Amino acid sequence: MTSGLLAIVPARGGSKGLPRKNLLDLGGKPLLAHSIAAALATPGIERVVVSTEDEEIASAAKEWGAEVPFMRPAGLARDESLLSEAVEHALEALAGQGYRPRAYCLLPPSHPFRHLEMMEELAARALEGFATVGTVRRMAPRIYFEPDGSRYAPPELEQGPYFRPYGLFTAASLVPASRHFTREISDPAGLVDIDHAEDLLRARRILAANLFDERKGYLGCCW
Repeated sequence: MTSGLLAIVPARGGSKGLPRKNLLDLGGKPLLAHSIAAALATPGIERVVVSTEDEEIASAAKEWGAEVPFMRPAGLARDESLLSEAVEHALEALAGQGYRPRAYCLLPPSHPFRHLEMMEELAARALEGFATVGTVRRMAPRIYFEPDGSRYAPPELEQGPYFRPYGLFTAASLVPASRHFTREISDPAGLVDIDHAEDLLRARRILAANLFDERKGYLGCCW
């Protein structure tokens, strides 16, 4: 087992909202290249591997500096396929080639804006003995309605704030560990999750307005 962190970029060929999403242009390079670039620039990440069943995506991944040491079975790249199955396949395939990292992180291409300061922090945490490292985003408390239509929040929900998992960065240790670490993502660029055409347009506007710095993150104050 190595002492480093493996980055897995899951990039299947199919997409419901945006056909061929992972190859669509964003700032002069395919969408998946942004996740690859963020991983390659991060200290502690020793390998950047793209998991795909698609030959065109595999070729683009290699062009932008990632490895594609195996192809994902088509049965693990359907709309109903679980990401956990693709991760398990990737780890097993790499183990069969003699490579076992200390930890791995997932960097889905649908989140193109990961700045280096954040990546350095999260990668370091993943190698410090945390069982999991992840990102979360704030969510509004659930509002309930009285029979007369008036709104209220139960007392147990008034404390807040509330968060939900957000897949900008997800890491897990492959050695025994018990602690867990999360970081809130709140800047508008980091919250871009490209599933539909309007999401891609938003990302392009951020880049066109020079509102994203690869080291610091989002530079604007508003949309």
